[in-house]
Amino acid sequence: MSSPPPFHVVLSSCLLYVLFSSSLLLLNKSLMAFLPPAPILALQTVGTVAVLAPAYVICPRKSLECCGDSSSPSPASLSPSVSSARSSSHPWGPSLFSAATLKPYTLHSLLFLLGLLSSMLSLRSSPVDALIVFRSTSPILVSLVEARFLSAPPPTPRGLASMSLMGLGALGYVYFDRTLKNGSYAPLACYYVFISLADVWGKRVTTVLPDVHPAGSALITNVITCPAVAVLAVASG
Repeated sequence: MSSPPPFHVVLSSCLLYVLFSSSLLLLNKSLMAFLPPAPILALQTVGTVAVLAPAYVICPRKSLECCGDSSSPSPASLSPSVSSARSSSHPWGPSLFSAATLKPYTLHSLLFLLGLLSSMLSLRSSPVDALIVFRSTSPILVSLVEARFLSAPPPTPRGLASMSLMGLGALGYVYFDRTLKNGSYAPLACYYVFISLADVWGKRVTTVLPDVHPAGSALITNVITCPAVAVLAVASG
């Protein structure tokens, strides 16, 4: 089992995620003054694929011998599907677009798309900070679902205390912020559920497919999502 990343790597990754996800919400809120939600999502999805796909193609492949270690099982000792996936190694993940890799990412891509759509609908009637507050409480639902369905250990008392404070803060925000309208809660609730389930299943996928690089994961997810957002963009005019 690989050792966990150093604390400074985890902290910097979390801070970058907060920065970029919040900036994306602000950008989407601004773009919605000019475009419907579906074309915005289509532009972002296609743009992500347009950036990552050439990088995937030109990234040099490695042979199994030079990318694996002595403790890695040989292809002959693996099941046919796993052996096939590992026989052709790429730095972003072996056989990134094989059926064995694409299958678990399909559900994740669907949840990812539903989370994006509900976030855009939420931005129509809610301020950006409302989505950030709801997103910050997603670890509560994520921990409960993981413990119930994925046999993950329950949160520690310290974790429960921290999440309770986040939940109380979110309730206080909803109670005191008069800018939220009654019609805003449905898309916000959908956003909260879908983004939390996407996190849970994403963690599951990375556990089942640990060799897939984060860049490869982003590429697969956006490639699977592309046809759906293209149809939505055309349908919305």
